[in-house]
Amino acid sequence: MTYADQPRSTGAAGSTGNLKQDAESAVSRARPAHVLGHVVGSFTDASGNGHGFLDQAGKFTQVDFPAAASTDANGTNVEGFIVGDYFDGSGAEHGYFATPRR
Repeated sequence: MTYADQPRSTGAAGSTGNLKQDAESAVSRARPAHVLGHVVGSFTDASGNGHGFLDQAGKFTQVDFPAAASTDANGTNVEGFIVGDYFDGSGAEHGYFATPRR
């Protein structure tokens, strides 16, 4: 994916997700499925690191903004772009969009 930082933007306001716990992650959160069936969300791994994910018909792709301390994936559109937020090493929150590789 190609990532672009969007300063001072954040994830979808008021969005909620489903929480679940599994053997590989401490906490997972998924956003509602997109019209194409794409699901994006976030999970915290066993080490406490936050990551985004994209699920395309059962094919999972981890989404991590380069050099971010933590990444969330909050939404996707019909072109497959992902929007979300991430925290840098100092704890400042940023928005991003990621362009899928074609």
